[in-house]
Amino acid sequence: MDLALWKQVESSGKLRPEEFFAPERMSGRLVQGLGLTREATGRMMRMSRTADGRTIFHPNGDANEFGDGHASFSLHYFGIDHDASKREGVAVEDTTQYGLACDFDFAATDPNFLFELYLKLERVRFPFAPYRWTGIGAYAHWRLGRKANPGFHVDLRSLEHPNLDARWMREAGGKYVPLTWKAWKKEFRLEVTVSVQKPTGA
Repeated sequence: MDLALWKQVESSGKLRPEEFFAPERMSGRLVQGLGLTREATGRMMRMSRTADGRTIFHPNGDANEFGDGHASFSLHYFGIDHDASKREGVAVEDTTQYGLACDFDFAATDPNFLFELYLKLERVRFPFAPYRWTGIGAYAHWRLGRKANPGFHVDLRSLEHPNLDARWMREAGGKYVPLTWKAWKKEFRLEVTVSVQKPTGA
């Protein structure tokens, strides 16, 4: 995203480029989506780092070079064709492509509340395609030093992406499973029922 456009986003009070390590490598739609999400949830959202740079929350949380700390063909990577790379199983270079994913947290640790926050992410809508987060991952066992620091991954994979609308969570043992209330409840041995509503709209 052109840094000049960042000035417009920053002036809205929703996001600051200093909260990220590579703001110029992030998709403009991703940045807009994060700003709208912060506004819609009404919660503190801690991005890659504090705006003053003193505290790092997610070292590889925004746009990264290919092969830098993420899964193969991650939406975090810039400089690759995400759809073609996933389909063909090899990195397909495209220097025009920006990073389409971001990691963040809500400074919250309660499992029930975290699932409610996930549901809020599901309900966020954008005035641009693809109109929603088309990839959401929950990482309830992330840590920040010795402290628990649960968080989320969101991305804007295209409507043609082979894994469109992927939803996943990482268990304490490192296994990735589909993100459902049943799986979440089992992971944390929860008894409280969370009201799960299907998002409406596009």
